[in-house]
Amino acid sequence: MAIPTAFLDLVQHPAPGLHFPAHEVAGTPERVLPSPHRLHRPASAAALRKLDQFLAAAPAEAAAELREFYTRWNGADLCCLPDGREQVGMLSLLPIQGWKAATEMVTEGPLSYCMKRPDGKPFWAPEDVVVIASAQSEETRLVLAMAGQWDDGPLAGRICYVAMDPVHAAGQPIADGFFDLLKRFAKDPAAFLEHISSTYFVKTRKGMWGDVADRYLPDYRTT
Repeated sequence: MAIPTAFLDLVQHPAPGLHFPAHEVAGTPERVLPSPHRLHRPASAAALRKLDQFLAAAPAEAAAELREFYTRWNGADLCCLPDGREQVGMLSLLPIQGWKAATEMVTEGPLSYCMKRPDGKPFWAPEDVVVIASAQSEETRLVLAMAGQWDDGPLAGRICYVAMDPVHAAGQPIADGFFDLLKRFAKDPAAFLEHISSTYFVKTRKGMWGDVADRYLPDYRTT
């Protein structure tokens, strides 16, 4: 088992960029924005012990994939774009120390309604999910499921989607595992970000508008 080669290649791209088409309503022209990937330092031994505790009920393969990644990097911010004075990842793989608070937000906090079925019952019990990733738009969270069922089978070990204004159903799997998530993102970052509705917001004199990248560039300087 190894971190997917496609993801390793992605994070070594020399000058990543996202292409945005002209936005007629916002009045912004076609443009390419630098969107570097920011990899965190390796997780400490204490953090990895915490990871093992979080994933005690997870399928062995799912736990092994996350442990291998976090041994190398304690999270990552992918396709970073300006947000005020900060650079914010359009998809962030959260550091281990952020999992607890992020999970509580969707299991018992202000985002808990996002995980409810139409009948008002929660899709999962609190102990059946760990939030491992986030996107800025609509408070999107990606969760590792340790229980549950979807139309095509069990959810244990799969990565699922939760958001305030969802484009997918609560509990819908978007990847069959953590490494599959990395492969899907690396295959076409722009398409993946659009799939989870990770939108870049631009502010003009006309108001605030969502902008959707239509293309990822490994080296924006060559365009």
